[in-house]
Amino acid sequence: MNDHSTLPHPGSDDWLVAKLTEMLDVTEPVPADACDAAYAAFAMGDLDRELAALVFDSLESSGAPAMRATGTDVRLLSFANDNMTLDVELHADGRTLVGQLTPPVDAAATVEVDDGADVPLELDDHGRFRLAVDEGPIRFRIPGHLVTPWITR
Repeated sequence: MNDHSTLPHPGSDDWLVAKLTEMLDVTEPVPADACDAAYAAFAMGDLDRELAALVFDSLESSGAPAMRATGTDVRLLSFANDNMTLDVELHADGRTLVGQLTPPVDAAATVEVDDGADVPLELDDHGRFRLAVDEGPIRFRIPGHLVTPWITR
């Protein structure tokens, strides 16, 4: 015996909405990029929890004027959120990044560069890394854990 109690009654508003939905799904399906944008927007729901604040910048704390590092200077940065801390050394060559993520995580970490590319960040068992990237603004992203603001070197 069929249970028709869950089907809308023909001619009812619910029945009409169901029929219109079926028709639109066939004649005008939702574009894939609209679905991707919706999923991306939903994934940003935890962004405020992931966003790390700059808690230390050696350039600011040394009293030096805000100018590009020269010679063998290393700029030290620390970012923190409720989940973790990221300590980074920006070397004067403008390319070398050395740092540590505390606590270490087993997650896909990346360095985003301003041209839109993602450079994989290989973390060791202690959360340490060393990487060379092209000059220009960067930011670190560990999905679900941490994202830094853009860093200019």
